[in-house]
Amino acid sequence: LQGKDEIARLDRVFRQMAGSLEEAIRKERAVVENAADVICSIDSEGKFLAINPAVEKILHYQPQELIGARLVQYVHADDVEKTLAVISQSQSEIDELILENRIRHKDGNYVDMLWSLHWSESERSTICVLHDITARKELERLKRDFVAMVSHDLRTPLTSIGGFFSLLQAGAYNELSDSGKRSLTNVDATLNR
Repeated sequence: LQGKDEIARLDRVFRQMAGSLEEAIRKERAVVENAADVICSIDSEGKFLAINPAVEKILHYQPQELIGARLVQYVHADDVEKTLAVISQSQSEIDELILENRIRHKDGNYVDMLWSLHWSESERSTICVLHDITARKELERLKRDFVAMVSHDLRTPLTSIGGFFSLLQAGAYNELSDSGKRSLTNVDATLNR
């Protein structure tokens, strides 16, 4: 409205507010749509209500394929019970909950995911952020395997050396001097440690 009366000023204020709200919504939508992590909402029945495009990069599903589908269809069978328990718990918790589970990729393999869940009373749904931790899990597995291999590869020759020292202490290869016995005791203690 043109003019300088109260109605015209009120009209300008409302238009500015509407413009500000539209800008805020546009920015929020841009953040969600361009996020690297999957962001979704799940209703109280465990169905996807909304999901951002990051699901295409991480799991290779189109968002439309998942909307309306039950989450448990995509969760590894061993993780279904704990996943449902945490989602149910999120509806009564004020704090954010954390969950690790495996979600089926479109190719049939499973991806390790770290979930952050928060119940939104106004939306009547659980808002979730899913981060792909497959690489981290693989690194942890490789580290465990490496430590097991190194400890096995060290233990085998150290056991042989320990057996040889036991024979030396028993005098199987002639009697040792007092100095030799002390050195052997120190070496044996170090070997055991």
